[in-house]
Amino acid sequence: MRVLPGPTKSNQVLAWSPDGRWLVAAGIGTGVTVWDVVANAPGQRIMGAGHGGRLMQFSRATGRLFVAFQNGIFCDWNPTTGEERRQLWSEGYTHFSGIAVSASGLEITIRRYRPQIQEIVGFSVADDGTLSETWVREDDKWDYKHSFVYHPNGNLFGIGRHTDEELRFELVEPQSGNLVGSFDRVPETDRVAQWVLSPDGTRVAWIADQALYVQPLAPSQSPLQLPAVEGMHRRGLAWAPDGRTIAYATGTTVRLLDPDTLTEVRALDWNIGKPRAVAFNPDGLRAAVSGDGGRGWVTVFDLE
Repeated sequence: MRVLPGPTKSNQVLAWSPDGRWLVAAGIGTGVTVWDVVANAPGQRIMGAGHGGRLMQFSRATGRLFVAFQNGIFCDWNPTTGEERRQLWSEGYTHFSGIAVSASGLEITIRRYRPQIQEIVGFSVADDGTLSETWVREDDKWDYKHSFVYHPNGNLFGIGRHTDEELRFELVEPQSGNLVGSFDRVPETDRVAQWVLSPDGTRVAWIADQALYVQPLAPSQSPLQLPAVEGMHRRGLAWAPDGRTIAYATGTTVRLLDPDTLTEVRALDWNIGKPRAVAFNPDGLRAAVSGDGGRGWVTVFDLE
């Protein structure tokens, strides 16, 4: 176990670079913090003009990091060169509430809104990381409390009301907005703390007040449930890259589960404040956990 102290407080999101070298943390503070885990180097804050960088993703194809900040700034960072660039949207748009980077790294879809207007915007990504807006459409059916992701089939996956005004996990074609798939209803999203799609896109795991669920994305299949334990608040949720393990954190412990049975296969104790986020590195041999100790602490566990 290694503790990676860093300058960003209240880390709520963690992301590993595709090569497993870089670990990035962000939350409600300024910028994001990045560590070279391979070199065991101290964390550095980048993108200091941004505030509230909870919407961030690495491109698995190019290795670039893209971050949509809550103050309307969008940045990208090239780990190879260290170059970071900033782009500010129209001042009329005051909030980002979704970002998805395609598997090819050539497309990014963003949800942005201002009072009375919510838009889904598509961008093409040039070889040097430059973004060009290619399409835009109004869409107020996605739940604003949760982002969306690209499903392996190329559609957007998330929680929305495109089907019948009821909150469901849905698949939507990005540019047209056409509904492609609709699944069982979910509770109101103020009760859904977090959800994550499995690497192969066949299941979704989510945490609500009453339980942790694993829902197959197939007709007439009920979700597995792991009931909540009184007094133990679950935070953080992640699939291992091979899809064989789910991790979540509670108290000062990270618990690893078999997603087929929800039985615990391993527990990791760290004793550094309340956990907020969990993330596996690309080969699944390390897990990072962010703490709520007020110092931006992130811990890395070796799972071998």
